Amino acid sequence: MTELWLVRHGQTNWNVEKRYQGQSDIPLNAKGIEEASLLGRNIEHERFAAIYSSDLIRARQTAEILAKERNMLVNTDVRLREFFHGRWEGRVVNDVRADYADQNDEEFKLTQLRPPGGERIFDLANRFQAALNDITLLFPGEKVLVVTHGLAIATLVCMKNGLPFNEVYSQIPRNARELIMPWNAGDFLHGFERKN
Repeated sequence: MTELWLVRHGQTNWNVEKRYQGQSDIPLNAKGIEEASLLGRNIEHERFAAIYSSDLIRARQTAEILAKERNMLVNTDVRLREFFHGRWEGRVVNDVRADYADQNDEEFKLTQLRPPGGERIFDLANRFQAALNDITLLFPGEKVLVVTHGLAIATLVCMKNGLPFNEVYSQIPRNARELIMPWNAGDFLHGFERKN
């Protein structure tokens, strides 16, 4: 069993502004850099077989800060990217919610699972778990640091805890915090198409 240390990237200005960030390539802000550095100090005694990251700049910057202390390289994988929010990307969450004022909260949660022009939450879950399975096949029984994004991690939390995906937004972890998850290659590898 591989021990995955899943880390959401540090803060960006769009996090502060509560914008749908998705696959828009937004860098860390000063606080985000500070958060990544603090995390690096907090886990400095941990030894990792490898460090992986989403290819988006906010995740790469976070991973590079963590890797620098260890003199390690960062491996990037596009499958570790955040959920693609389509036409919502760059928009403030409350403004988008106002566009759907005729929907109650439960209906809007379902709309968020596939925004207009975006991907389905199931697609994110499938590509993310496939990437993690490939990583665990390369590093069985070892400890691997994976720097990625909030919704990507939240899909795993939902799967692991048997929660429906319409709860995914409430499971997003804080910036630059680690979530340790034991993982066997093949975990959840049945593809997700369930109705939520």
